[in-house]
Formats: sequence, structure tokens, C-alpha cells
Amino acid sequence: MKTYNVYIKAKSKDNIDDLILVKEGFNWYCLNFSGLWAIYKAVWSVLLAYIVATFAGIILVKLSILSNIGMQIFSLITSVMISFHANDLYGRSLVKRGYKLRGISIGKSYDEALLRFIDKNT
Repeated sequence: MKTYNVYIKAKSKDNIDDLILVKEGFNWYCLNFSGLWAIYKAVWSVLLAYIVATFAGIILVKLSILSNIGMQIFSLITSVMISFHANDLYGRSLVKRGYKLRGISIGKSYDEALLRFIDKNT
């Protein structure tokens, strides 16, 4: 079972379309597509961290402080670290965009967790 944080638009009248569920824990999409995931979800802090880490790695390679293999390891570690915090940062960005944390729901999938939340709160 997966745990989801449920966010709703602050001025919503409990419309189902205004609900967004954000899974707790590691984000595999962010690990594989960090920059694209951050742009798609509009989580600019993740995109900024990814860009800064990439440029830092490039500079370290150019200064011969880090080898190419070291750069790959550095990039992997950075992506893993960002992926552990990606969903929390996504939740924070939703709050900044006018959403409120409405509750928590549990389910085997996104849809099941959404249905459970709706059943409990109607």
C-alpha cells in the first residue's frame, strides 16, 4: 500500500477535479527524468538544484578535480538525493500555488487512494 498526501485548491468547493494526490517516498520518474519531471510538475526548486549540480559537476571535470567516471557517480548520487525529496518539494510547490493539504490517503494505486479519500470525506 502506498501513502498519498491529498491537496486541494484553497478556494475549491470540494470538487474532485481540484484534488491532487502526491505519493510519499522516492520518485522514480524524477530519478530517470529529473529536469523534465521538474518542468512538467513546475517544481522549480528541483530544476534549479538539478541545473546547479550539473554545472558543478562540469566545472569539477574541467578543473580536473573529477574524472568522467567520477562525474557519472556524482550525477547519480545527486539524482538519487533529489528523487528522495522530489515529492515533498512538489507538495510544497502546490501549497505555494494555492493548494492546501487536505489529508492523507492509502491505496495500492493512485486511483484506489483517490476513491478511498472521496469515500471517507463525502
